[in-house]
Amino acid sequence: MSCCTKRKYEEINTSDDQPASSGANTMKILLLGAGEGGKSTWVKQMRLLYQNGFTSVERNYYKTIIFQNVIKSTVAISQNTAIPELQNLLKSPLTPASLSDSVISTLANLLLNNEFQNALLNTPIVDNYAYFISRLQFLANNLPTNQDILLARVKTHIETPFTCTLNKLKYIFYDVAGQRPARSTWNHRLSEANAFIFFCSLSDFDQTLIEDATTNRLRESLQLWTELVNSLLLEKVPVILCLNKMDLLVEKLKTRRFSDYITEYRGENEAKSVADYVQGLFVAANKVNAKIRPYKVFQTSISDQGLIINVCKSVFEFMLQAVLKQVGFF
Repeated sequence: MSCCTKRKYEEINTSDDQPASSGANTMKILLLGAGEGGKSTWVKQMRLLYQNGFTSVERNYYKTIIFQNVIKSTVAISQNTAIPELQNLLKSPLTPASLSDSVISTLANLLLNNEFQNALLNTPIVDNYAYFISRLQFLANNLPTNQDILLARVKTHIETPFTCTLNKLKYIFYDVAGQRPARSTWNHRLSEANAFIFFCSLSDFDQTLIEDATTNRLRESLQLWTELVNSLLLEKVPVILCLNKMDLLVEKLKTRRFSDYITEYRGENEAKSVADYVQGLFVAANKVNAKIRPYKVFQTSISDQGLIINVCKSVFEFMLQAVLKQVGFF
C-alpha cells in the first residue's frame, strides 16, 4: 500500500464521522466467472499469503483429490483410444489406493506414447494432468506441496467465504460456484458487494461447457461477463478482470490454433496477441463509464506463486483506492 493511500485510509479510521458498526471496515468481494476460471485457486493463494497455509489434514485431503483428478482424466482419455496398455490398466477400477509403483510407471510411459498424447489433446481433462502424472511417485509417500495444492482441481459446490485482514481493513472473498445451474444463487450477494473479481480462463478457447457441449467456454465467459459488468446491481461496484492461465495458453497454442475456435480472430497464434485480443473483447463489452465504475485488468497465471504476490498487492491497492474514492478522498 502506498504511503498516500495508507494515510488517507487512516484518516477514515480516525474520523469522528466514521460509523461504529463492525461492517464499516469490511470489504465484501465476489469471485465470479464460469467454471474452472481460477476462483478457488485465488482463495488458495490468499491462504498461503495471508494465513497459515494448509494443515496436514488438508494436505491429505488434497492428496486424495489429486489422485482422483488423475484417475478421472485417465478414464476419460481411455474412451478416445484403444491403446492396449491403457485398456489393460483399466480392467480393474483405478482407485487412489491402487496407484502402485507399476501403475504409476505405466501412466508415465503412456505420456510418451504419441497415440496417447493425441487422445489427451482431444479429451476434456483436468488442467496439469501431465504434471500430476510426474508427481505421483512423490505423492505416493509424501504430502502435496503448495504448488501441488494450487494446481489441484476441486469443483466448488457451495459458496465458500474466505476472510483476511490487511491494514485494519477486513476483506471477505466469496468463492461461488460458476456452473450455469449455480448462478441463480449469486443474486443475494451482488447487491451487497463492494467489489468483484471476474476470472476467465484464456486456455479454455478450445473447450465446451460440461453442462452444454455446444457452447464454447471462452464465449460463455464473455457472455457472462457482459451480463454482470452491465448489471444495474453492479453499476458502481469496482471490478477486476483476471484473464487467467496464461501459462496454459502458451502451451496449448503449440498444438492448437486460436482462430480455429474463435474464427473472427485474425492475429498471430501467440499468447500475448491472443490475450490482448480477448482483453479487448471484454473491455469493449463493459458499457459503464470508468469514471462511474473503476476497473482493472490482469493477464496472469493465478497458480504461479511468484506472479501472484504482485497481483495481490495491486488488487488490494486498487480496491482500497476505489473505496476511498467512493467516500470522497479522491
